[in-house]
Amino acid sequence: MDIKRDHMPLFTVVFLFGIIVGMLALFNNECSAQYIEDDIDKEYVEIPGVRKFSGQLIVRPIQLDTWKAKGFKRQAAAEKVKAARQKINSQRIKKYYEETDEYIIEVMDGKSENEHIKDLKSTGLYQYVEPDWIVSPADIPNDPLYSNQWHHAWNRMQSGAGWSFHAGTSDVSIGICDTGIRTTHQDLLLNRLVV
Repeated sequence: MDIKRDHMPLFTVVFLFGIIVGMLALFNNECSAQYIEDDIDKEYVEIPGVRKFSGQLIVRPIQLDTWKAKGFKRQAAAEKVKAARQKINSQRIKKYYEETDEYIIEVMDGKSENEHIKDLKSTGLYQYVEPDWIVSPADIPNDPLYSNQWHHAWNRMQSGAGWSFHAGTSDVSIGICDTGIRTTHQDLLLNRLVV
């Protein structure tokens, strides 16, 4: 290969840049593989009266943009996402949440939650795989209409568990994200904080 002397510095810069980018991509993959391996050994434990296994898991594939940020080209990143979805589709899917790209799947017959989690995490294709806990509230508020509030039902927000952290005082503000409120509602009329 005949390279003119005055182009050598540019060629050298481009060549060294390619080596550095390649090394960074390898380093990034090594670090993320180490993180996944460390996370694989995590054991989830039931706490009597607080949380118990439901026989279901929450699973979220690593997203396309995350793979690309790790140095994968678009096609290779898309193949990773496809592989994650194929593996999930071989499971018993209870529900899929498109907004967050999360799946609720049943634990495989003959496996514990921790064994199933470890199997899925070992593929390196998932951002997280965690138990879909059944939780119990530590305290229930003394509101006489508490049981009429559908969003506090045991299978919804598990909001009663918040009372174990804080029962509320006038100096504590709570932010609620919703599509809107009726400002004339008796509970909200005098208790709204506009920021």
